[in-house]
Amino acid sequence: MPFAGKRLFWVAYDIRSPKRWRRVFETLKGYGGTVQFSIFACSLTSTQLASLEDELGQVMNLKEDRAAIIPLCERCQRHVRLLGSQQWVTHDQPFVF
Repeated sequence: MPFAGKRLFWVAYDIRSPKRWRRVFETLKGYGGTVQFSIFACSLTSTQLASLEDELGQVMNLKEDRAAIIPLCERCQRHVRLLGSQQWVTHDQPFVF
């Protein structure tokens, strides 16, 4: 579904093959920054979101691997709580809680 401007998404993934995991990781680095070991925060336009979905579909084995792309509204972002190192950076905007 198209949307105006940028929205924050968390992308969580479970990849069975180390080689595919590395490709997924490298793909996501082009769109955002890590939150946890297999979770990225990405600030995306609707066009970037479509490109990311396409690229992930090309590097993943869709019968074995999984990825969840989770939108976070502004209200939800204010309620995120992280313990430990509480900062991550996307490719174009820092987010600090």
